[in-house]
Amino acid sequence: MFNNNIQRATIVSCLSVLALLGCSEKTHTINATQHQAITIKVDGPETSEQAKLNPFTDYRVVAEITQGNNTYQIRGYYAADGTAQESSATQGNQWHIKFRPQFAGEWQYKVHFDTGSNIALSQNLNEGQPTEFDGQQGKIHVAANNDIEHDILTVKNGYFYYKNLNKGILKVGANSPENLLGYVDFDGTYRVAADTKDIGKASTKNLHKYNEHAQDWQQGDPSWQQGKGKNLIGAVNYLANKGMNAIYFVTMNIGGDGKDVWPYVDHNTLDRFDVSKLAQWEQVFQHMEDKNMIMHFILQETENELLLDKGDTGPKRKLYLNEMIARFAHHAGIIWNVGEENGPVHFSPEGQTPEQAMAMASYIKNIDPYQQPVFIHTHASWKHKEETLPKFMGFKDFDGLSLQVDQPKTVTKHITRWQEKAKEAGHPLAITMDEIGLWHTGALPDSEDPNHDIMRQQVMWPSFMLNSAGVEWYFGYKYAHNDLNAEDWRSRDLLWDQTFIAKQFFTDNNIFDLTTRCVNQEGIYCLTNRDKSSAIIYTDNIENESLGNLSISGEYKARWFNPKSGQIHESSALVSIAGGKLINLQQPPKSEQSDWALVLNK
Repeated sequence: MFNNNIQRATIVSCLSVLALLGCSEKTHTINATQHQAITIKVDGPETSEQAKLNPFTDYRVVAEITQGNNTYQIRGYYAADGTAQESSATQGNQWHIKFRPQFAGEWQYKVHFDTGSNIALSQNLNEGQPTEFDGQQGKIHVAANNDIEHDILTVKNGYFYYKNLNKGILKVGANSPENLLGYVDFDGTYRVAADTKDIGKASTKNLHKYNEHAQDWQQGDPSWQQGKGKNLIGAVNYLANKGMNAIYFVTMNIGGDGKDVWPYVDHNTLDRFDVSKLAQWEQVFQHMEDKNMIMHFILQETENELLLDKGDTGPKRKLYLNEMIARFAHHAGIIWNVGEENGPVHFSPEGQTPEQAMAMASYIKNIDPYQQPVFIHTHASWKHKEETLPKFMGFKDFDGLSLQVDQPKTVTKHITRWQEKAKEAGHPLAITMDEIGLWHTGALPDSEDPNHDIMRQQVMWPSFMLNSAGVEWYFGYKYAHNDLNAEDWRSRDLLWDQTFIAKQFFTDNNIFDLTTRCVNQEGIYCLTNRDKSSAIIYTDNIENESLGNLSISGEYKARWFNPKSGQIHESSALVSIAGGKLINLQQPPKSEQSDWALVLNK
């Protein structure tokens, strides 16, 4: 189990300690635990973020880590003084390599430390000139650990699964604020410019503070530099305590809506990275992992798709992706998303072509040692999807589609369309609903819509009944705590409650095995398993719909489930299904909402 007490092994220099025991230079031993990341620390040349010989492009540190037939090439990164999250250091001689061992037992490793012009862009370990720091090697003793709750993700049968647990998981959580990392307590973070003319842009230069979540930080939680970061850490705690397990955030919005998030030393320098800022991001990401959160990395915004190499996967884009994966890919629960609202559209007419997006996805797959899922986020309209998504069908380096839909009532049509297209192409995709509603509306605050009937009845429950893999809630610009200025996730407290009810219901009823649809009637959804021994029926209006035309039969134990409150009402008699019709079904009790779910088990 992951928690704040996890001990992370680090390398101890042979010269500083083990030499006293008679070991040879550059030989190291690490004691580690299966499924928990370790840091291999490598002494290197004294340099800095702004050094003439660029440490991000002209040095390359890679560890070859081997156990039997399992070999990983894990890229390292420049870490300044090694504790930049606390010191804000911009210089030093430390490089770090993060490794997450998937298997117990003994591993061997060797570090390649090379230099050369743009050597960081090369994957060929035979290229480059070895430095005097080349050759550190040793063993990693990995103790077995079967007590885990959160793991690396994979996609199977349209759902997320924990790779080493073979356990399905529904992704639910926050899609806003997209500029979560535009946070005042991160080094080197600022807004380039405010825009008071466009309601969809940041209107002030104020960064996020998340003051309302100070109350949610707990003793023992991480912070940095004498208390910085507590509010954002508290915000993560709040979402986790509400039963959510996913957070969506952009890692580069230069030229985008917020203009306040990037990994670089500034918004104009695209080949040098802010080491202390990224070390502070890592503090937050580690806490997200400790809270079993899925981290939905949105790697670019629609407005800056052409910022790096004009959309191609060239030197700048490779450098950016190398850094993101070297620094963060060791975490459990990562989704790499090629970009928000990918592709050209009327409000952002210059964007990546499908071919460029696919090349970016393939590069991520090529360099991520853990092969976490790669998704792409769409534009809202049916028309744009029809123009761009067909080229992605059958493309094996995309694991799923992150759908944006502007009209909640059309969600089911979008899901069905692209599930069928992907299946026809021979490569089924996971479908997640990750920005629902018009740009100015989205999921309303509780103060405007305490019932959230539209999002529950038209989006969340129908989506899960169509085997979608998750939903994240987007906050529209015309309402408080919107997609750029949200400071308090409590603004949707009641929505999180309903979302948790849905997640728990479908997980408890093993939605991952209910893959056969057993009704064809608008407003009614039915899923059953292979032997038709279990089924779920959902209707958005119990008063007006007859639960007929079912393709299951026999006698079932029945219970009604209230999707809004989570209350269960058992039926006292067996229910029979014959000729597609339910017989002897007791109706659910009267309630203020019209939608109900019926659970059937033989």
